[in-house]
Amino acid sequence: MKPGRTIIGLDLGGSSIKAGLFPVENSAPTRTLILATPAHEGCESLMDALIAAVGALCPEGLSDVAAIGIGTPGLVDDNGLVHGPAVNLSAWQGTSLSASVSERLGVPCVAGNDGSFAALAEARDRGVRELLFVSWGTGIGGGIVCDGRLVTGNRGMAGEIGHVCVDPSGPLCGCGQRGCLERFTGAPELVAAYRARGGTAVPEGADGALFPELAARHQSGDPIAEAVMEAAAGMIARVVGATMSILAPEVVVIGGGVPEAIPQLPDLVARALTQCSFPYLLENCRVESARLGNRAGMAGAAEAARNLSERRS
Repeated sequence: MKPGRTIIGLDLGGSSIKAGLFPVENSAPTRTLILATPAHEGCESLMDALIAAVGALCPEGLSDVAAIGIGTPGLVDDNGLVHGPAVNLSAWQGTSLSASVSERLGVPCVAGNDGSFAALAEARDRGVRELLFVSWGTGIGGGIVCDGRLVTGNRGMAGEIGHVCVDPSGPLCGCGQRGCLERFTGAPELVAAYRARGGTAVPEGADGALFPELAARHQSGDPIAEAVMEAAAGMIARVVGATMSILAPEVVVIGGGVPEAIPQLPDLVARALTQCSFPYLLENCRVESARLGNRAGMAGAAEAARNLSERRS
């Protein structure tokens, strides 16, 4: 390949770093790898892990790499500075992530929120210009694409639908306010809701780690599990419906670990939207499952790197 004809996408998660090498011309990676994230070892160890991922992906060197994109949890502004708390990765706060990686590797770099980058990837995959992405997992995240461009907002705060307040008297959230959507619909809260409704024989332990058991029970027809997930889908739909009234997306994409385990959930959200969305908007918007799965963050980071490369050229 000619120099500068490849880009790198890095998706930094609480447990793993997903890395991919992509041609500038298309979105199919030519090489991928997954490394463990040293989530609790501090900022320097996290930075070293990112650099190691790039080195393992490109053992022949970086002379052909035009740009690097990094998706991470947390609030990341347009300069790559991490402002807000990142679940499981609090060491990033206050770090100029893109500048630090660029300085160490000598390659232009862009950093952003992982949910926002996933939205960018899902929009590119569908060829649409207006998209709302909902990432439904341990927490609730999101991303917005308008007119083909990623909406990041002030200090990278756009798309954080998990922190829309749905009950001002609800439980305290890690963000500091009460009654956030994710405090009712995140994977740990779903397991807790199952227990509260009388679900039995769920092993004791961290509720988030027990979600696969709840998902299996839902799939086997457990009525309590079905009721829990229907209620959660309804709550997601209320927030999505309100967001649709503001953004008027062409597509709403539901992704993340929870709908991956329970594939019926996007349909449940779509049905619930008929009760909490402006009908004309809903008639002109489709609700779909994510297509890229756990590759979305990596692919979106690569798309952001591709855009950076194009702007620089």
